[in-house]
Amino acid sequence: MINKNKRLPIALPHALLLFSAIAFFTYTFLRAHSLSMTHDESGSFYIWTQIDIFTCFVDPGCWKTANLHFLYVFLMKGMVELFGVSELTVRVPSLIGHLIYLFYSWKLIKLCTDRSWFILIGFIIINSNPFLLEFFALGRGYGLANTFMLVSIFYMGKFFKTENKLAAWGVFIGAFLSVFSNFTMLNYYACMVAVLGLVFFYLLLKKENIDWRAWKYLLGVGSVVTVLLFVLLYMPVRALSGAGEFEYGGTHFWDTFSSIVKASLYDIKYMGTHHVEVFGGLFILMLTVGVFWAVRFLYKKPNDPKAQFVFAASFLPILVALASVVQHHLLGVNYLRGRTALIFVPLASVALFLFLENILNRNNKWRWALPIIIGLFCTVHAFRSYQLSYAYEWKYDARTRDMVEYIVSIIPKGEKTKLGMNWLFQPTAYFYHKNTPYDFADKLYYEKQYRTDIYYDYYYIRPGDQHKINSRYKVLKKYSFSGVLMVRDSL
Repeated sequence: MINKNKRLPIALPHALLLFSAIAFFTYTFLRAHSLSMTHDESGSFYIWTQIDIFTCFVDPGCWKTANLHFLYVFLMKGMVELFGVSELTVRVPSLIGHLIYLFYSWKLIKLCTDRSWFILIGFIIINSNPFLLEFFALGRGYGLANTFMLVSIFYMGKFFKTENKLAAWGVFIGAFLSVFSNFTMLNYYACMVAVLGLVFFYLLLKKENIDWRAWKYLLGVGSVVTVLLFVLLYMPVRALSGAGEFEYGGTHFWDTFSSIVKASLYDIKYMGTHHVEVFGGLFILMLTVGVFWAVRFLYKKPNDPKAQFVFAASFLPILVALASVVQHHLLGVNYLRGRTALIFVPLASVALFLFLENILNRNNKWRWALPIIIGLFCTVHAFRSYQLSYAYEWKYDARTRDMVEYIVSIIPKGEKTKLGMNWLFQPTAYFYHKNTPYDFADKLYYEKQYRTDIYYDYYYIRPGDQHKINSRYKVLKKYSFSGVLMVRDSL
């Protein structure tokens, strides 16, 4: 009896950890299955499924837009070939990425601590962000990119601990795949190389015992992968730069910071109108203290693999932020914002986890207070934020599928109609028009401006845009916050 009771406290956090992993994946699976396609998913599907994407490495004409998330498109095309076209098949690569992310987040946490309850808290912190989870259920490369970045970070910690060859390859192959999932991860790749260099040169400066063979092997692997990356990306990056694709984004770093805090909070204003400043400020304070502790840890124990990893992982979000500032001022590249700034979510989550782990190592009876508070907040925030209705950055497409289905239901079978729409809805409407039995129109036009005549039988417009179209159109059906379906008055 006594042995069974002793096992219960140990088994409970493991059971909750497994339940959490299943819950996170179930959530993204349900979203991938149920959400209407979005503008960028639909556009990407139609641009890139029509061509051989491998020709893009020799054809600058492919790179008129940064829409090509290469690795994702490659996997998406394979899934569509195998299982046909549907919302779910287009999004399967992101779901696979989510499974890998869940697994490696657990591996990374286990690398740093053996406290079963803190493993659970850390897992929730790294995995529960609602904005990050959105991209594990959408047909874009952001989820995969962050997955492989986390893989790279794990193998970085593994290399510091074991200095083996597999870990050296894992660091750079993970970063390589991350970049090919989304080019914004070039920021991570460069900063990952920089932070490895910082650790190495500090050890060299301190004249510590270094396994030169391991570090030489890491340098060799890094050189090979970096040269390959440069050769493959030189032309695409030049073409994208020439097309002005790096001009999108924010003009100040505050745009990056505020957009990612706001998206992570999912617009829930816990602290009223200043929720971004309050939560962002608290996090910056914890990150600053965490970096200070990481520097002191490495200074005191430079040969400790954990000290090396804590320093590297804590500094990564700082370096990525500094890199974006340097790029902006020297190269004129605008700041990441919204989904392009998603890179900061895993980086900041890992840094926060390491900060809390440092607190637990201190001899203080209140040391569990902050980890528990943050873990509970993340759990409560998850319950408040998670929904199966829309994608945060593409709310306007939440009901586009419903609109198409309604049009089909009111048109006599075999007849076709003329449907006009705001350009934001056209890619998704086109997706359903071409890949489902909804053959209700000859053509769906992509028009940046509304027409003022009465050419269309129906017009799907943004809420509040009724004054921009002909007064002969009357409201037929409203779709909450996303759109309004208008019908032409027959008189």
